[in-house]
Amino acid sequence: MDVKYATSVIWMIIVQLPLHLSFVHKKDLLPHPANLTLQILNRSLQLSWDCNALKELSNITEFWISVKAPHEKNFTPLQEVKCSAGETKLELQTHVTLKVDIQINEKTTHFTREIVVIPEGMEETAASNATCELYVTSMRCYWNFGKNAPDDTNYTLLLIQNNSELQCQHYENDQQRRTGKCEIPDLKINEAEMSTILLEGNNKKDIQIYAKRFEPLSKEVFQPPTNISLIFTKNEVEFYWSQPKTFYTAANHCFKYQMQDSRGNIEPDIDAKYTYKKDISSFQEECPLRMRARGKDTCYMDTNWGEWSEELKCGPVPPSSAINIITYTAIAAAVIIACLVLLLLCMRSCKLLFPAIPHPRKYSLKPTNQEKELVILIFCPNIC
Repeated sequence: MDVKYATSVIWMIIVQLPLHLSFVHKKDLLPHPANLTLQILNRSLQLSWDCNALKELSNITEFWISVKAPHEKNFTPLQEVKCSAGETKLELQTHVTLKVDIQINEKTTHFTREIVVIPEGMEETAASNATCELYVTSMRCYWNFGKNAPDDTNYTLLLIQNNSELQCQHYENDQQRRTGKCEIPDLKINEAEMSTILLEGNNKKDIQIYAKRFEPLSKEVFQPPTNISLIFTKNEVEFYWSQPKTFYTAANHCFKYQMQDSRGNIEPDIDAKYTYKKDISSFQEECPLRMRARGKDTCYMDTNWGEWSEELKCGPVPPSSAINIITYTAIAAAVIIACLVLLLLCMRSCKLLFPAIPHPRKYSLKPTNQEKELVILIFCPNIC
């Protein structure tokens, strides 16, 4: 038994040893990029590396780069690039974490590297909590001063989209609260393309820059619905409105609406319709109300509720008899107008079918002075 057991162990070692050596050999051959560095150059992120992979693996090895902001839990894919490229250019973002994963033939390897983007300058001097809001014709941005930024610090805001830059000109700084605000009027950008806001301090050597990516489409603050009106019927009140004015042309189905009465009751979300009916018995004698709108996820719009409209004073609810009188009066007026129009059309048709007979032309029998002179010349030439 001992001899058989020893023989089986020897065979197991002989059989498994090449497999183990092969596994170790392949693992050692996996590319481990050297000199992986990140720099901020010309308002962009420059990531470079030495591929450090065998020739037969360099063309099938890719870097998968993803990003995560401090308040986010998951990484968002940014770019895929060949290991053999040696470098890549990324859109500028600061105070975020970049993750680099290596894939060979679309299979993730064990290599992962995370890099936090920290710009040059004194720590915690960059602006923070920057956010922008898009309105019908403008954009407003807000931020907090850096914790260690000097009291005389002023930040300059740039809006970058593709290769174009737009510098904000209208600033409002609150030195006591250490907050800043800037508005860009008459804004003209592509609302569906990712943009970058860049905040630079007046002392560029000491103050860190702040850069944040965002999609303008998802940052619009919606104005109230327009043309809000209502009509009383016998048992219902019908509401009518138009969609709010927006920075871009939005489809009708991209909005939801809310309605609030004087008692603070809010109607359930009203889908993208421009009419809504409510039982007249639920109204008070006075029924002030207001409306607001928000976008839908399916349209990639801001889903936060926009601004409330002004209160609509609909006045006392008219009794049903008054409604009937108004209805009958309107019908009678419409009938009278229709009869007058038909009468005018008939008169015009009669003139076209039976035109007036012209009168014979009247000729004067009294000769004119020219005719008298002509007669004298003919019959009395010697006298002339």
